Amino acid sequence: MERKLKESEEKYRLLVKSMKDVIIRLSPVGKLLYVSPSIKEFGGYDPESEIGNDMSKYFSSETDINRAVELLAKVLTTHQCGTFEFLFKPKSKKPFYVEHIYTPILENNKITAIQLVLRDISKRRLAEEPLQQSEATILFGTEAGY
Repeated sequence: MERKLKESEEKYRLLVKSMKDVIIRLSPVGKLLYVSPSIKEFGGYDPESEIGNDMSKYFSSETDINRAVELLAKVLTTHQCGTFEFLFKPKSKKPFYVEHIYTPILENNKITAIQLVLRDISKRRLAEEPLQQSEATILFGTEAGY
């Protein structure tokens, strides 16, 4: 039984280590409890050094921080999962858009942590811009005087 548990742990560790997406475990008050090793390449941060930091450190705008705080409060009361997009602030490069999927971790119907998976969506956002501009042109027309 102990051997199977160790094998399972090793498979999980290898999976997390090889992912490009970042896995974060957040406390109910917004402090980082765990950060996967991929944060090094993703944002230039040392995973061990980030433990205990406030989530607000990684947001590029005050608006996104406020949205995240509101979402955290909502998750704590509703226990819902979902997605959230924001402009991520890496350590030493230009901010970029990320999407994170969040899942509350429950023990005895109480949230003990929130697990996040962060994914870089900057290329997707760039690809969507021309489409949004085309839709605006169709909706409002370029010759309509708007």
